[in-house]
Amino acid sequence: MIENFELISQYYDLIYNDKNYEYESRYISKLIKKYNPKTKKILDVGCGTGRHAEFLDDYGFDVTGIDLSEKMIKIALENSKKTGKDIKYKVSNANNFKINQKFDTIVSLFHVISYQDQNKKLINTFKSIYNHLNEGGIFIFDFWYGPGVLTELPSSREKKFKNENLEINRKSFPNLIYSKNIVDVKFKINVKTKLKEYSFQESHRMRYFFEPELELIANLQGFTILNSLEWLKFKNPNHNSWHALWILKKNKS
Repeated sequence: MIENFELISQYYDLIYNDKNYEYESRYISKLIKKYNPKTKKILDVGCGTGRHAEFLDDYGFDVTGIDLSEKMIKIALENSKKTGKDIKYKVSNANNFKINQKFDTIVSLFHVISYQDQNKKLINTFKSIYNHLNEGGIFIFDFWYGPGVLTELPSSREKKFKNENLEINRKSFPNLIYSKNIVDVKFKINVKTKLKEYSFQESHRMRYFFEPELELIANLQGFTILNSLEWLKFKNPNHNSWHALWILKKNKS
C-alpha cells in the first residue's frame, strides 16, 4: 500500500541518487547468466523510473518495464528517449498485469514483492509472473527478510537531499505490526525550492517474509526455488540480513 506516491515520483531519482543501480544491475545480470544463460527478453515488474532497466539494456537484454505509477512510467519513457534506448514501458499493476508476451526472465527489484501486503495480492502477483514466463524461465526478486527485520527492528530516520534546484527533508516513522508481518512506514516530506516550500506525507505498508510462507506460495503457483541469497551477495541470508533475494524457476506445465 502506497499513498501519495504520485507526488514523490517527481523527486524519486533525487532521493535515491545514492542507490547504486549499476552495481545492482550487474549483480542481477550475473545471476541471470548463471541460472538462465539463454535469457534474451526480460520483464522488470515495478520498474519505477527505469534505472535498473536501463543498465540491463546495456548488458544486451531486450527489456520491458511495468509500473503502477503513471508518472514513474512517464519519467522512464523520457529517460529512455534521452538515452536512445529501446525499452518498452507500460502502466500495469504487479498483481494483475496482462501483456501479450512471454519472457525468459522476470525481475522485481527494490522490494516490490514486500509491497504485496496481503496474501491475495502476493498470490496474484506470482500467478501473473508465472503466466508471463517462458517454460523454464526464472523469476528473481528481493524482499524484506523476516529474521533480519526482527533482529534489527526498524527505527525512525531523517535524510536530506538536494540539488541545484531544491532541497528535500524526509523523516520516516515506522510502526511494526507483529501479527501481520507488516511495517507501516509514515514519511513526512518537506520540499524547498527557489520559489516555494511545502510539505506532504506518504505512507508505505511493507511486508517482511519468512522462508516457509514464501516457499509454500511459490510451490503452489508452480515454481521451484533455485536459490535464496542475501541481497547483493552470493551467500544465504541469516538473522542479520534485512534484505534477501530469491531465484525461482517456472516448472513445466
